[in-house]
Amino acid sequence: MSPAGTVAGRVVEGRTPSAFATVERARELLHEGEEGLAPLAQDLAAGLSGGAGDVEVERYRRLLYATDASIYEMEPVAVVYPRSAEDVRHVMRVAGEHGVPVLPRGGGTSLSGQTVNHAIVLDFTPHMAGVLAIDVEGQTARVQPGVVLAELNKALRPHGLQYPIDPSTANRATIGGGVGNNSCGAHSGVYGKTVDNVIALEVVLADGSIATLEGLNEDEAAEQGGREGLEGDIYRGVRAIAREHRAEVEKRFPKILRRVSGYNLDEVGEEGPLNLAKLVVGSEGTLATVTEATVRVVPIPPAKMLGALHFRTVVDAAAATVRANAHGPSAVELVDDTIIERCRESAGFRDLVAFVQGDPGALLLVEFAGERAEEVEAKVEALRADLVGEEGAFAAVVARE
Repeated sequence: MSPAGTVAGRVVEGRTPSAFATVERARELLHEGEEGLAPLAQDLAAGLSGGAGDVEVERYRRLLYATDASIYEMEPVAVVYPRSAEDVRHVMRVAGEHGVPVLPRGGGTSLSGQTVNHAIVLDFTPHMAGVLAIDVEGQTARVQPGVVLAELNKALRPHGLQYPIDPSTANRATIGGGVGNNSCGAHSGVYGKTVDNVIALEVVLADGSIATLEGLNEDEAAEQGGREGLEGDIYRGVRAIAREHRAEVEKRFPKILRRVSGYNLDEVGEEGPLNLAKLVVGSEGTLATVTEATVRVVPIPPAKMLGALHFRTVVDAAAATVRANAHGPSAVELVDDTIIERCRESAGFRDLVAFVQGDPGALLLVEFAGERAEEVEAKVEALRADLVGEEGAFAAVVARE
């Protein structure tokens, strides 16, 4: 089959996102300056529960949202601080009337530019950052998209629970951003990715309607697909895509643990149970705007230990990860000599690498967690016996929590 006949080929032949009419309209407004943006700002403010105070169109304010942690810069046409799903509905309607895109933004910790665009940027962190409910027995939490992961864990800790997704930016990253990116963290080998921990989502669709996306059995999914309106169209369309492209999805989707790019079409079957929340996860705000999420939370392990294995080269450390994983760790991280040296040169970080012995080319940090300290310690000792020696690590330092 020629490339043009494949799904990928049709996408390549189509219009690139930067050429979409809504982005072009947004660029026109930017060229007109604040005078051109004034009608948009007025229409946005008219229907927001917080009024004009929750809309920013002054350029110096908008430029704060033109960048994230990546190298990209794209100036938004407005910034809105919604207070409710109804506010988001209003923004979607106004955006449609003015022909400009909407971009939900989390903490801006993305390294790939997902949170920048010539669009109306939605910042949920000022007003929609709450932990709405914690079900200790059911081990779930219902949260708003602007809540920072560290704040969620702070609320969960008194109950002996934690949110299992732990990226390195957890003190700044939000649940909404994590849902958009299908984020994962150091413990993904145990807990998986965000898609594995999202139970349900409340979302606002492109037409401004609100939908609850959750696990449905086959009959319930068929009932949803029989309804009129955009939500019904989505259920029918998703099933049609699954039927048409199932073989290609199964053939082309990489079978790797931390695949987070692209739509999660492998989560959608031709028939049987269906949870469209799994499809929204990782869609980077292109399918719907999340206004509430119900997520899985897990018990905090009572016992933890960390083994810091010292290797002469990065290649040796990388090769050892296979054997390290065979011991059932909760996390494995590699730190190369560049990071070690930079820490040693910094007064603020020097103490953090005081445990390092000699001049390793890399460290392999292997964490174990469990119910009993004796069980965890046995795993660490087995790891040390397996990997420390002439052909492996030349030293190991063990830390207990």
